[in-house]
Amino acid sequence: MDPVAIACVDPSLNNGHPTPIPSLPPSPESSESLTLSLSDFTDSGVKDDDYISNDNNFDLSAIYTSPGTSESAIITYTYEIADYPAQGEAIWRRTVANIRNLFDGKYLFRAIATITNSGVSRTLASNEISLTIDRTGPDFGLIKHELDQPNDAPGQGRASSGQEYNNYDAFAGLLENGDVVSWGNSAYGGDYRYDGAIKVSKLFSNFYSFAALRTDGSVITWGNTNYGGDSSSVDFDGDGNSDTYTGNLKVSKIFSTLTAYAALRSDGSVVTWG
Repeated sequence: MDPVAIACVDPSLNNGHPTPIPSLPPSPESSESLTLSLSDFTDSGVKDDDYISNDNNFDLSAIYTSPGTSESAIITYTYEIADYPAQGEAIWRRTVANIRNLFDGKYLFRAIATITNSGVSRTLASNEISLTIDRTGPDFGLIKHELDQPNDAPGQGRASSGQEYNNYDAFAGLLENGDVVSWGNSAYGGDYRYDGAIKVSKLFSNFYSFAALRTDGSVITWGNTNYGGDSSSVDFDGDGNSDTYTGNLKVSKIFSTLTAYAALRSDGSVVTWG
């Protein structure tokens, strides 16, 4: 067994208290960082920083900082892309810094820095950026205007509501005048627009679709038809016919799971779909 060194503290040296041990300075790596950003990119979603856009041409840019890194160190960058995983971990693959003509979809991006100093190399991963490219949905500029601008012009008809909803890969906005606009992946309901005479009072979503409760207690749905996006067979009003609204029952609340919905009707009964 190897000998063990034991340090004894003389209480008289520090007024009876153990002498404090000075802390070691942080290692050069402890304060280093690698930051990935997008340049020449237009975020045309509802928010300026939601990374939803119809701009599929942009550049990836990485910046490595570390106060303790030697000036002689060599820093090289590589970039990686992954399809946004529905579940599990992302599968990364190498890409270029200059992204051009990216197909519609939801992606993850990251940078990898290789730091070489005195012949020894190590790697550092950056932050990840989640980006949705959708060039087939509604006009992003129009949606942005409708959600952001006040309704101060006669007959303008739309104003900011501040009510935005999302599922896995699409977004929907409820406007103050009761209309609905959506954007994102069309398979998840991202290509829908509602401006009917009966206005919408509330929006709901599950993982794959959206549901809207209208002011007369009726319901409309859109998105993936297998998971709640199609409610055409549901008798919401109790008239025995899903194609008409002649019954006396009204939907008061809607609840959702990952793939289905349940609607509470005015008599306390429940109907489900999805």
